[in-house]
Amino acid sequence: MMKIQFLLALLGYAMGTRIDKKCIQHPRIQNRVEPCRNPQVPELIPNIAKFIPQTSSWSSDLCSMVAMALLGEYEMMDVVLLEAGLCHTDLEAGPLTRDKLNRVFPFDQQLVILQLNGSNLAEALEHGIDRFHFHELPEAYPRVAGIQFHVDLSRPYGQRVSDIDILHHGCRWERILPEKTYLVLTNEDIARGGYDYSALARYQSLTPIRHTVAEAFWTYSETVCDVVDPMRRKTHQAAPQSCVSPPINRNMTSFA
Repeated sequence: MMKIQFLLALLGYAMGTRIDKKCIQHPRIQNRVEPCRNPQVPELIPNIAKFIPQTSSWSSDLCSMVAMALLGEYEMMDVVLLEAGLCHTDLEAGPLTRDKLNRVFPFDQQLVILQLNGSNLAEALEHGIDRFHFHELPEAYPRVAGIQFHVDLSRPYGQRVSDIDILHHGCRWERILPEKTYLVLTNEDIARGGYDYSALARYQSLTPIRHTVAEAFWTYSETVCDVVDPMRRKTHQAAPQSCVSPPINRNMTSFA
C-alpha cells in the first residue's frame, strides 16, 4: 500500500505539481533570482526606437540593425548578409528582454561563415533583389552590414546591382574585387538556399559557429549602448586619426 501511495504521489508531481509549492521564498534570494528570469538591456531600446519605424519587419530597418550588431560582435567578418524575413516582427520600444527577442526570432537560426569571392557575393545580392522585387518575395530582401551597393531595377538580371563597396577595417570603403575571397556571416537558412538564395548554396565553404542570430545579438547588446552605429567598436576606443569613418546609408543600399 505504501508503494502505491508513493507512486500516486510521484505521478501527481510528474503531471505538474511543483514540489516547492509550499516552500517559503527568502526575500534576499528572491531579489537575486528575479532579474535572471527576464534580464534586460535598458540602454539599448531608446536608440533603436528612434531608428526603426513601426512597420512590417522586412520593410523596417530592424534586420539591418541586427546585421550591424553581428558585424560588431564578429569583427573578423567582412560582410554580414541576412534576409529580411529573418525578423518575424518589430522590436517594441522599451528595455530589451529575452522575451521580446524570442518574438523577433521565434526559430533558432544558426550562424554560419561562408567564404565567397566577390563575384559570388555580387550574384547573391542580385538574387535577393530579384526575388524581392520581381518575384514579390519581400522576405528575400538582403539586409547587410559591411557592404553597400546601388540598385537599378530597370536593368536586366545580372546588371541591377552595381557600385559594390566593402568596408575595409571598419574605416573606409573599397570597391569589391571579383576574385578576392570574403568572409561572409549569414544564417544557416539562406546559406543552404532558403528564400531562393541558391547562389549561396552553390558557392559555399560553410563553417557553423556556436551562436544563433538571437544569442549573438543579445551578447552584443550587453556590451554596447548603441548598436545603430556600426563604426562604434565594442571597446569604445576612438578610431585612429588616419581612419576617417565614412557616412553609412541606413539600408546600405541606394536605388536608382
